Amino acid sequence: MVFSSFSFLFVFLPLFFLGYGLIRNIFYQNIYLFVASLTFYYVGEKRQIWILIASILINYGFGLLVDRAKRKGRVLLLGPKSLVGCCVVANLILLGYFKYITFLTTNVAVLAHGVGVASPVSIIHAALPLGISFYTFHALSYVIDVYRGEVKATRNLINVGTYFTMFPQLVAGPILRYNMIASAMVTRVVTADMMARGIYLFILGLAKKVVFADTFAMTADAIFALPTGQVNFGIAWLGTLAYTFQIFFDFWGYSQMAIGLGLMMGFNYPRNFDYPYISRTIQEFWRRWHMTLSFWFRDYVYIPLGGNRKGLHRTYCNLIAVFFLTGLWHGASWTFVVWGLWHGGFLLLERIFSSIFKRLPAVVLHLYTLAVVVFGWVLFRATSFREALLFWKIMVGAKGFGSSGVTQFASPGILILFAAAALFSTPLPAIISAWIVARQPRLGMSAALGAASIIFLISGMKVLSGSFSPFLYFRF
Repeated sequence: MVFSSFSFLFVFLPLFFLGYGLIRNIFYQNIYLFVASLTFYYVGEKRQIWILIASILINYGFGLLVDRAKRKGRVLLLGPKSLVGCCVVANLILLGYFKYITFLTTNVAVLAHGVGVASPVSIIHAALPLGISFYTFHALSYVIDVYRGEVKATRNLINVGTYFTMFPQLVAGPILRYNMIASAMVTRVVTADMMARGIYLFILGLAKKVVFADTFAMTADAIFALPTGQVNFGIAWLGTLAYTFQIFFDFWGYSQMAIGLGLMMGFNYPRNFDYPYISRTIQEFWRRWHMTLSFWFRDYVYIPLGGNRKGLHRTYCNLIAVFFLTGLWHGASWTFVVWGLWHGGFLLLERIFSSIFKRLPAVVLHLYTLAVVVFGWVLFRATSFREALLFWKIMVGAKGFGSSGVTQFASPGILILFAAAALFSTPLPAIISAWIVARQPRLGMSAALGAASIIFLISGMKVLSGSFSPFLYFRF
């Protein structure tokens, strides 16, 4: 069930909040949220819901075992560190089989064919469960944080299950740590301000998704579906920029809707985007893009590997390892892996030549970062290296600088949307809005309420029209 679907907006969501608002007891509210979230997931996944339930039970159990081992020294002949290791292996087996087994067996078969021998394994096709990458990371962070003493293991299975399954962030984040919501699991109050801010954020996120991302998706999909012989310089850049805005507003919109829903339920979810397209380095870009994922890899992979504490060469190896895993996390394809290494490679260049980067003008740094990100999105979007390389060649003018046929995809409405997307990719609208509210509170609030109403009306009409509304991060 996509947040921008009719069934979610006009059926599931009203019914959910009707029941949620009537329940005053936190314990029963958690049960209601847990059941509603499992229902939400079941609508999208049907039989594969057992994988999510298995993940909840496995990690709930490991959390208790690790906590007991820390107090007793050993449990089942294993110390806390060994138990954490077993937990990581169990989660990675679950994630690895369903997300990577097809990729792995296909590559083994291709390699065997390349050396002229029979493949030792048959290609296994496994359906990718919705949101498995996200809830696996939630599970790992919970058990590791119990081991580190950052959270207490809870015997309340409902609370743990609710943390894993909360429908706003279940299938696409933000990636939560249990300590972010632990106190809210036992006591929370939804104030009028939280409800108002939550509704406002949800409406803004919905507009980013259905007005911006879905419209750009039609342009990007149409261009990337063209035979490469029909793609010229102008069309390639138009398609790539459309995808650049599509993936940003798609994921930013979804994250903002999730944060808004969390507020309406009494939870404060972490911010996931901070205007990444204004970054001046790739390092800054990753501090602003999908922030909860970046912080997860920093805290649970980069720092445990040694971070930057063990010399330059070890630091470089750790960075490459993190970005290799970042790419692989996004998808079981070599194009995703190379996309991750593409970003990791430029991150290394910024560290090695930091003195040079510091002397460059801000505008040059900004253009450099945008170029790396935009060319990287071609890798992310392409179905093969061949397609990505052909697009890159066309974009750098290797096949000329023609632009015939661009008007077929670039209607006046799309061009206006590009301009609006560029503007909203910066904090300028938010700064102006805050300035107005600070000086004219009543006027500012009235304007915000009026704008939100109009935005929801437009977005709702687009949803009701049954417009094309894919969601990119469901595939991860």
